Amino acid sequence: MLSRRRFLGTGSAALAAATLSPRPARASGGDRKFIFVVATGGWDPTRVFATTFDRPLISMEPAAQLGQVGNLAFVDHAERPQVRAFFERYHSSTLIVNGLSVPSLSHSECLSLGMTGVSGARAPDWPVIIAARSTTSYGLPHVVIRGPQFPGTLGGFVTRVGRGHIEPVLTGAILAESDAAVIGPSAAAKARMDQWIRTRAELRTAGARGLRKRELCERYDTALERSRTLESLVGQVAWDTDGAFEREVDLAIDLLGLGVSRCLTLQFLELEHWDSHADNDATQSGNFGYLFESLTYLMEQLEATPGTSAPTLADETVVVVMSDMGRTPQLNGGQGKDHWGASSAMLVGPGFTGDRVIGGFTEYYYGDTIDPASGELATTGQVLTGAVYGATLLKIADVDPVEFLDASAVDGVIV
Repeated sequence: MLSRRRFLGTGSAALAAATLSPRPARASGGDRKFIFVVATGGWDPTRVFATTFDRPLISMEPAAQLGQVGNLAFVDHAERPQVRAFFERYHSSTLIVNGLSVPSLSHSECLSLGMTGVSGARAPDWPVIIAARSTTSYGLPHVVIRGPQFPGTLGGFVTRVGRGHIEPVLTGAILAESDAAVIGPSAAAKARMDQWIRTRAELRTAGARGLRKRELCERYDTALERSRTLESLVGQVAWDTDGAFEREVDLAIDLLGLGVSRCLTLQFLELEHWDSHADNDATQSGNFGYLFESLTYLMEQLEATPGTSAPTLADETVVVVMSDMGRTPQLNGGQGKDHWGASSAMLVGPGFTGDRVIGGFTEYYYGDTIDPASGELATTGQVLTGAVYGATLLKIADVDPVEFLDASAVDGVIV
């Protein structure tokens, strides 16, 4: 039986590669795909990203030291060799964003600020906006395998999958869960009904009068197209991931490689694993070691899988790694750290300047100001708010932020 990696190499993706003209080395902004890896619970940036060794009010980890790979400065520690190993392989395509301001002490509020730019989960998040503004038609534009989602007004573009969410619907097994006996149509009858519905939908769309009616018909037609895409994936994609992060990565790679999705959201560990109000150093160190080991696996799978607009998925996919919040600059009485509204994020992939760190932290561990035109620290610049961060991600995806945000991107990092 073919593995999913080999299926992608010998199936539809490989066939497309053989019949199309040579792909560019890097995808254009509109073709870029995104994987969001969210460490919900509040990580401690001083364990990897925030090199604040010269700030006496900020508690750094004993035995930690300044690490340097290329132009990428990071916090190095003998107990986390996975971090250095990752940066040694991928520093040229890695951008660290320090001083990300999410001014709240609530997990949900900080997550909303970092993923939508506003509080209260009222607006759509970055992955669903990127998915909704795609010029390519995707069967499942944005898939949440596990983790947060803020659909806002764009709920039709996001689908949550995982254990028992979608596979029973595609296979028809969900009918067995009905309290009353349900007998479905035969395959031949179903094919005839599907054809009749498609024909009627096409006629309705072609003859629709008025903008609102035409929009509704077009959306219905799009939904039918997505349903056909999903039906074709039965037996090709393993939707049931068993909860392991690596298996969730496999599912994400399949959906991107088959051209089914543009954006995926994954969650790395549960909230309680990162929320280190006690024993901060050991907790955060173990989590970051596992995170960077898992990110290495993710990047290896992207490199090994053919892309849809570039040679590999690594050439066309931006990996966004973030948490909902940071942690306080000082340890508490239980050797833990509490909630803090300044954090860091990391991007890996195309579309921005890699081998670089932007932003920083002030003496009191708040987000410092930067010049958006260059990305460099500047005393008269702007704070890296969640909205600024989001506007930058949208521009990397070739989406105009103006429609969604009252904030400007950090143009100095976009290529």
